[in-house]
Order: sequence, then C-alpha cells, then structure tokens
Amino acid sequence: YIQNLDGEKDADGKVRSYFPSARGFKTKDYTLAFYITRDHKLERTLFFHDAEDPYQLENLSLQDNRETAARLCTEMGKVLKEIGDPWYTDGIYRQLMEELGLPTAL
Repeated sequence: YIQNLDGEKDADGKVRSYFPSARGFKTKDYTLAFYITRDHKLERTLFFHDAEDPYQLENLSLQDNRETAARLCTEMGKVLKEIGDPWYTDGIYRQLMEELGLPTAL
C-alpha cells in the first residue's frame, strides 16, 4: 500500500514532487499501515487481523501483537528496499521502526 501527497510546487503552482505520506502491507490475514506527518513523525497506525475482523473494525495494538507486527514490518521493509521506495532510501522506515521498537534488519 502506497499513499503519496503533493509535494513542492513550482512558481506556476504545478506539483513537482510528492510526499510519501503512508506505506502499508497486506497479507491474506493482516493489514498494516503507517501514516506520517510531513516532518516524518508517526501520525497513525492501522493494524487489522482481517481473517478475524474482515470489516476492519478493531484497530489492533502493535505492542500487544508484537510478534506479528514485527514479521509484517520486516516483510514490508524488504519490499520497500526492493522497489527503492523513499521510505527505505530516505530512512523513514528505519526511523519509524526504531521509534516503535520493531526490527529494522534488512
């Protein structure tokens, strides 16, 4: 899952860059997404056990589901690295994982 917002604009008001505002990862059982502010601070996290909560009504705690969250974050990090995503190349992913106390090894 990738969400980008408009970034810098030129003198004519045309968007010339983008801001990578959110990244997420989905498996057959889980959905995990992180949203950040423009200064790269965690704004919100969405974490759902889709197999048990298909309508995504209960946003799970990362800390209470640490093992699963760590596994999903590791997989998401691998994909971000593989595609050269700004969350990986600019260190956003690593910074967030360190703040959340989740694995950053890639």
